[in-house]
Amino acid sequence: MSNNTSPDLTDNNDNPYGYTPTFWICVTFITLFGITTAIHLGQALLIKPRQYWLIPTTVLCGIGEILGWSGRLWSNKNLENGNAFMIQITCTIIAPVFLTAAMYNILGLIIVVLGNQYSRLKPKTYLKIFVATDIFSLVVQAVGGAIASIAKTNSASNLGSNILLAGIIIQTVGLVCYTILAFEVILRFWFKKPLSSGPAKTTSSSQTSISEDVFKTDSIESQNDTPAVFSTKIKLMVLALALVTVLVFIRTFYRTVELSGGWQGRIIRTQIYFNVLDATPICLALFVFNVFPPSILLGREGVKY
Repeated sequence: MSNNTSPDLTDNNDNPYGYTPTFWICVTFITLFGITTAIHLGQALLIKPRQYWLIPTTVLCGIGEILGWSGRLWSNKNLENGNAFMIQITCTIIAPVFLTAAMYNILGLIIVVLGNQYSRLKPKTYLKIFVATDIFSLVVQAVGGAIASIAKTNSASNLGSNILLAGIIIQTVGLVCYTILAFEVILRFWFKKPLSSGPAKTTSSSQTSISEDVFKTDSIESQNDTPAVFSTKIKLMVLALALVTVLVFIRTFYRTVELSGGWQGRIIRTQIYFNVLDATPICLALFVFNVFPPSILLGREGVKY
């Protein structure tokens, strides 16, 4: 290293990690991410009605994590390889963006079921705003990763790191806003405090596709404007979404602190922090959506929204 702030990705005598990625941990996470990704793909394609939106969200997140951990496995065999290092850091930073896109979509679907009158925004507006935020943060992170990967000087490497950090912060702001709005929707529905005096959620002609599967046990459907209630399936979906949100927050907070400390910071150069606070939360989040699959809990609503 020529100084204490940037990883030297061109010097074969240096170690950009500060440690050697453990072989069995790399294999374990590649396997786990492979399993959950395969399950998500199967749930998207095989469970009717098919939820194709899971492919560019949860499936793509899993693929990104697999690539990232493959880079770490490569580094285990060739520690000074700058390409392997940049593959792992770029992919593991970017991949969760696709998971948050799934979260935003699921929130919109839940709002469709519970009733728009409890939400400050229309369901599709949530999707447009927060996915746009995700895409913007993704572009920023990709630019930062690209700059860091081709950096020949410490200043250029630091610039890439700072841009990556900016992308993470943008994603965090979007996540905070989403959480506040989602919490408000659930509270307003629970306490029956709608923002508007519009009609309660019913089986109107524009929404006759509201899943009978979703409300099979706690039927809200009638011909006389009976308001929506929580079904067991929707409760489980809300619970899963809340748990995944907490896990993503843990990971995002870790990444913010990690990148804030620079390439030579103690956190980024300590392997256990990465394994426990980055890989584990995202892996668990993907498995949560396997156990509580939107394709089953949201039923036909997921393909009409």
